[in-house]
Amino acid sequence: MSATHDHDRTTSAAAPLYLTYRSYRVYLGRIDDEQRHVREMADLHLATIEALALAIDANFAPAHATLATIATLYDNDLPGAARHIERALALDPRSMTVLFTAAALLRQTGRLDEAIGAYRSAVRLRPDLVAAWVDLGDALREADTCDQALEAYARGRE
Repeated sequence: MSATHDHDRTTSAAAPLYLTYRSYRVYLGRIDDEQRHVREMADLHLATIEALALAIDANFAPAHATLATIATLYDNDLPGAARHIERALALDPRSMTVLFTAAALLRQTGRLDEAIGAYRSAVRLRPDLVAAWVDLGDALREADTCDQALEAYARGRE
């Protein structure tokens, strides 16, 4: 058997492997392109929601609270969420939607003392709201104030 014959056999055996590999790479490239397109469309969609919400009424506190939630959950934009929640609190510090959103955001970012303050404001406004007492208890437990956490849980059961 000649060296040329061995080379031809090796080349013909490698051709299907190369074609499979090449097809796989093209397919992965298309998937990456589609994922990039989806991310771009999601960003555009969220920007549109924000623009519309603020165009309708830039002083509507629940809109800012919702935009804070969107910034946190979908964009992982904690500074943007903080700006929206600060604006919402300035507009309507007695809104349960705003207080709960603020508390959750503050808690998520490790600002437990401020989150506890927001939950305390919520239970002052609505002492009958069990979820507020439970969330306050959870935040107090995270802050290692277990006696106060147990008291909050007990108040929620009343």
